[in-house]
Amino acid sequence: MLRYIFPSTPMGARKYGGGMESENIFFKVFEIIDDDFETTFTQINKFLEENGYSTIDIQEFDLEMGYDQEPISLSLSTYQPEVILFIKRDVTSYTQLKYLTYLLKKSDIKYNSSNIGNKEDAEKKITNDLINSLLLADKFEINIEELILSHL
Repeated sequence: MLRYIFPSTPMGARKYGGGMESENIFFKVFEIIDDDFETTFTQINKFLEENGYSTIDIQEFDLEMGYDQEPISLSLSTYQPEVILFIKRDVTSYTQLKYLTYLLKKSDIKYNSSNIGNKEDAEKKITNDLINSLLLADKFEINIEELILSHL
């Protein structure tokens, strides 16, 4: 889900069918076929919903001005019959995560790497553990930042 696993590289963005305008802005292009904006907006809203974002009412899109409600913005391409979706990274959460990682590195907390033989195994373990932790924290409304800081 893009909202919780925001890409930081063009390769990561391609997994969601888009690209990176900058380190903190993902974009995806939706083609308008036969001037059918409704179908295009259905596709955009499906993408947004599948990736943890609120959908957009087609009435809120202005052909000249586009749409801009943080973290989502839409623009009509000037060269092609396309709508370009931009999603901004939640920089606050991203910065907090980097800070927490820094604190963990400085602390005496050690990790168990006995079952990890290579980088691919480490990536799988991190992915599974992170997803499970985020889902569990969401279910019980646990503030992850406060929880980690309380254990340092």
